Amino acid sequence: MRLHGTKSDFILYVEVNGAYHGPDTYALAPWPGASLGVADGIAKVAIREWASGILWESTAGSLTIDKSEESGWVYAGLGASDYSPVDVQLNIAGWWSCS
Repeated sequence: MRLHGTKSDFILYVEVNGAYHGPDTYALAPWPGASLGVADGIAKVAIREWASGILWESTAGSLTIDKSEESGWVYAGLGASDYSPVDVQLNIAGWWSCS
């Protein structure tokens, strides 16, 4: 999902790879490895700045997937990934949906 800010655009990643059991609320925890797309059983949320590629990955919070399995709610604390040149913490909360 692409998000448009006043100065920057971002991509929101939502992933439950390897532990998905249907609509539910999944706990967000620090990632065991610095990668999306790995079936490691961890629910993940990430924000990537469109222009720079800087990635912030979820470290705490929750990801809710609604009955449609194409939308839900996210409440997450995010920290810069090991590959990002910044050390800024972010918090996000709000509805999400697949387009």
